[in-house]
Amino acid sequence: MDIDKLYSDIKQAQPSNSMASEGFRQAKSSTPTSPSQWSIDESDILRLDNRIYVPDSEDLHLRVLQNNHDHILAGHFGQNRTLELVRRNYTWPQMREYVRHYVKSCTVCGRNKTPRHRPYGLLKPLPVPEHPWDSISMDFIEQLPDSNGFTAILVVIDRASKQAIFIPTHDTINSEELARLFVIHVFSKHGVPNYITSDRGSEFDNWDLLLPIAEFAYNNTPNASTGISPFFANKGYHPNITVHPERDITSAQAHDFVVNLDELHQFLHDEITQAQSRYKIQADKHRNLAPPFKVGDKVFLSSKHVKTTCPTAKFAEKFLSPFEIIAQPGSHSFTLKLPSDLHAIHPVFHVSQLEPVEENTIPNRTQPLLPLVEVDGEEQYEIAQILDSKIDRRFRCPLLYRIQWLGYEGTNEEFAWLPATEFSNCTTISFHQL
Repeated sequence: MDIDKLYSDIKQAQPSNSMASEGFRQAKSSTPTSPSQWSIDESDILRLDNRIYVPDSEDLHLRVLQNNHDHILAGHFGQNRTLELVRRNYTWPQMREYVRHYVKSCTVCGRNKTPRHRPYGLLKPLPVPEHPWDSISMDFIEQLPDSNGFTAILVVIDRASKQAIFIPTHDTINSEELARLFVIHVFSKHGVPNYITSDRGSEFDNWDLLLPIAEFAYNNTPNASTGISPFFANKGYHPNITVHPERDITSAQAHDFVVNLDELHQFLHDEITQAQSRYKIQADKHRNLAPPFKVGDKVFLSSKHVKTTCPTAKFAEKFLSPFEIIAQPGSHSFTLKLPSDLHAIHPVFHVSQLEPVEENTIPNRTQPLLPLVEVDGEEQYEIAQILDSKIDRRFRCPLLYRIQWLGYEGTNEEFAWLPATEFSNCTTISFHQL
């Protein structure tokens, strides 16, 4: 930044400012016996307490902060350190508030700042199931050694009884195959559950043959939440794992093992409710209430699960931003308006992955450009919107789109014409449907 030009513009603006005019008067009438806080330096610039007085001008204030916060030698420090840097040489009314807002609304600081608060969002336990197989969870154990063509295990757990079903499958399973396994192993035995929770996220080579044994062992072991085995929770009795042919199992004896399933299911419901309550109390000690985000707000998105072009995670930006909230599908989840180039990223995020953004209200301020994002191993620039299209047969690809780059607002690079072949990771169909 040209400091001499800044000083020259401040000097030129001072005489037209009412407070500066009074400062000039007091400085000129100052005497050794009656000194004034105001002074005029050798360059005829007015100073207050030996600091340059900056008139009430957004442009001048902005340039001072750009030099003392955005400049590479300033280091994008926090509010207090930036204020200290500015105070060394400048002063104006309400300078502290201006610096506070400038730093708080700095997108570079927002993307690189490490959160010092506990994760947002109090624990929200899943609804307690009313009876076995009313609510299930599904997950995959993947990348196992090949065993008769199987490389993964689909684990289905009943959230009431904690009974598990272990199903051999493979890493490349698709939705149709998953539906087939669900019908064969779950629906055929237990019907359709009301709630399904899933999260797709080894040292032997015959594990597929051992799955029934592992499944039985799991279901015959008392669960930590309920205190009873999943088998007993479902059947009302314990399985017999030894043969005693000499025993006479009479109907009267069998009756002694029968448990009222209604009472058992109520017991399970109560035990799970109490376990969830205890866990929530402990978990919430390490969480904060979520900010009151609403549709239309802009937020930073954690880059923890997004691969960027930074060569090392230590120096990578902590957040990508800012993105607009366009929907709230759940109490703790929000849908973000991601650029079309990031279509590979699912746009719904838990509140713990978001940080509030303070909107910049300083006129003529241009924020630094957003960094590249890498999706599926390829570098991607983020597009804010497609504005127009045209046919120009001088190019190899005659179909061109006029786009607006996200993060380049106010720069010469904000708009550009791109051939349709450059849109491999985003859709342009919606533009033509408008």
